[in-house]
Amino acid sequence: MIELILISLAASAASMTLGVSRIAQPLRDWAARQHEWLGHLAHCPYCLSHWLVFGFVLVYRPSLWWPVEVLAGVTIASASSWVILKFLDGLEGG
Repeated sequence: MIELILISLAASAASMTLGVSRIAQPLRDWAARQHEWLGHLAHCPYCLSHWLVFGFVLVYRPSLWWPVEVLAGVTIASASSWVILKFLDGLEGG
């Protein structure tokens, strides 16, 4: 179970970095020029988290049944991303 939590947190951090950080803006712009779907994916941390969790589960093979791992991982990754965004929004607004 700890593997799934670590995979989820890694996917959350990666999806936030790729999906909203200034440093990844050139990558998102490139993706948008390649294809509309790819551009949307690159700008959506929630969408990215699905693919990242799926990839991490395939590579690291935690001990649960893989569909459960992917869905639980996406839930944890999305929730932690939401918390991070709300925290950052509070820093900017306050």
